[in-house]
Amino acid sequence: MIAADAIALGYLVDEIDEVLLEILNELDPNYYAGSYPPQKSYGQDIKGSELFAFRWISQRFGCDTYFKFAFAQGRLWIISFHEHREN
Repeated sequence: MIAADAIALGYLVDEIDEVLLEILNELDPNYYAGSYPPQKSYGQDIKGSELFAFRWISQRFGCDTYFKFAFAQGRLWIISFHEHREN
């Protein structure tokens, strides 16, 4: 799914490091779209880790962008990264 979302946003998966640096510089605490306190992950590798969701109009992509991630095991785990979709 990440690969399909990357194509839809117009970047290649092997460019993810560069893209992440750009979007992380765009983020602002005011763009936080998650719950308070953050939800906990149920995923096996990151179970119990807090999930941080952001939604903003990305300068890089020129669209309403959604990015959800967690920190676990000393790494950044990308949960969702795509153009915002209405539920």
